[in-house]
Amino acid sequence: MKISEFARQAGVTIKAVRYYEQLGLLAPSRMGNGYREYTEEQVHIAREIRALATVGIPPAQAGPAEDLRRGAGASRAQPGLSLRSLRRPRDAARCARLRHRHSS
Repeated sequence: MKISEFARQAGVTIKAVRYYEQLGLLAPSRMGNGYREYTEEQVHIAREIRALATVGIPPAQAGPAEDLRRGAGASRAQPGLSLRSLRRPRDAARCARLRHRHSS
């Protein structure tokens, strides 16, 4: 899907999509004409990045959380940790610890 459809499905702006790409959070393939082509998995990732921002994790720091979701660095992940659990207000302290651990 093209960037405009992707942004609409993900609930973000085209500018945000390009910013996520600059940060290395999204890596769309390119069609023969040079247009970006996005997958459904990338729509999910963009939604998660946006959701993380609502709990105080800016996109520039979302990479480690996305790695946890994808299973990379699983040895560092806490059992039962999911991005859905980070959205709960009562998990704000857990979110802060996770952010601190991955920023150092």
